[in-house]
Amino acid sequence: MDALSEVFSGSGEGISWSFDRENSYIEVAEAEEDLEAHDHAIRIVPDGTEIAGKKFNIAGLGGFGTQAIYLNENRLKYKDPIAVQQGNPLSKNWNARGITKSGKLIIKYLFAHEAGHTAYLPHTQEDPSKVGKDFIPKSYFANYRHSTGNGLFDGKTIMSNYENGLMSIAPVLTPRQIKVIVRRNNASMLNNGMQSIGEDYEGLVPDY
Repeated sequence: MDALSEVFSGSGEGISWSFDRENSYIEVAEAEEDLEAHDHAIRIVPDGTEIAGKKFNIAGLGGFGTQAIYLNENRLKYKDPIAVQQGNPLSKNWNARGITKSGKLIIKYLFAHEAGHTAYLPHTQEDPSKVGKDFIPKSYFANYRHSTGNGLFDGKTIMSNYENGLMSIAPVLTPRQIKVIVRRNNASMLNNGMQSIGEDYEGLVPDY
């Protein structure tokens, strides 16, 4: 929850947003039938687990608009970012991004990244044909300065760097990304009741 509070809170361009930590919680379900309709299911699964007919061998998976997140159990050990090293400015950048010494995204930010997908946020470098009206140009991210005042975050969000992909993230979102979430929610495309990703999962629907 710390990661969600950190990532899904911010302000800019005349709007502000925050994560409702007080009314949010995580519980361990003993069985699938313990899930209630409003629950989001976060599953820790072994590498190679079959999901929707495919082998799961990536770090994480969050279904667009769904209530389903899968995290590879191999990533649970990646909890601590690389320490800031004197005379190594790159280490400060890694530390800001939540990267381990081995270059892996730490688990709390991986979770927040996949939660972003369930809120219908694509990777920031997706092209217009894939995301439709939700497309945000690279120039916006390149020129955006986050309200944190941390220059290492500029050009980056939890959904990846506008140029370099997932290993260049920062624990923040931009106002335009929040507006994507609002539009998708207003179109009744979030929290669709799908608590697992099966053969009927459509993926990212660009037109709505």
